[in-house]
Amino acid sequence: MNGLKISPELLAQAVRFGVVGVGSTVVDFLVYCSLLFFGAPTAPGKLFGAISGIFFSYLGNRFFAFKGAPNFKGQIFGFSALYGFTLVANVTVNEVVLSLLGEGFKLRIAIAFVAATGVAATLNFMGLKFFVFKANPSD
Repeated sequence: MNGLKISPELLAQAVRFGVVGVGSTVVDFLVYCSLLFFGAPTAPGKLFGAISGIFFSYLGNRFFAFKGAPNFKGQIFGFSALYGFTLVANVTVNEVVLSLLGEGFKLRIAIAFVAATGVAATLNFMGLKFFVFKANPSD
């Protein structure tokens, strides 16, 4: 049986992406919860939390997860376009899950946050790996 084979390089890259993702998620969640604590509505709170996490993510992914691949100008444009798209997905999923769970559900903020983060993280890894930080720009 041949099964799915994952190269050690891809596995290491995915682990580094995960480490950066955890850091980005912590930044996102702390900013989001802080803004909610001070009375911000959920959508703007999630927006500013996500933007903070995105800034952290760019630095971590460029210099750690994907090892500073060349072509800075192209990367910053691609990263911005990708994260602009996934930011909309992140905030939208968060709001949809919040509305589905209803006001009385105690863990609704945490569950919506995890769902939104999961969707965004999946889209981000694929976009970063295959478009923004691809090893060979001619691929």
